[in-house]
Amino acid sequence: LNQALYNRFNAIVEIAALSDKAISRMLIARVPECKPVVGKLLSVYHKIKKRIESEELDVVISPRNLENWARLARYEGYINAAEKTIIPVAKCDRALEEVIRGIIMLYKWN
Repeated sequence: LNQALYNRFNAIVEIAALSDKAISRMLIARVPECKPVVGKLLSVYHKIKKRIESEELDVVISPRNLENWARLARYEGYINAAEKTIIPVAKCDRALEEVIRGIIMLYKWN
């Protein structure tokens, strides 16, 4: 959230991150076609998240991004779908966009 929106809430609650098992179950329940690649989706997620945290970037990737990616991939394939769902996480940071593309290309998506 940007700071202006963040300040409008009366109470802030921090929730622990979902486990890989919970994310996997969610993805498979909502997008059953992603079951064969759910491990790859999680690996990409963790690599991107680690990069964001290590560089203290003001961007967020969430399980919802993975779900949107998997949904769109049914029609466009994982590489093309990532351009519309995962790459935009970088918020026009061209260097981060290239890092994310590189992470995605580490895996075979056919």
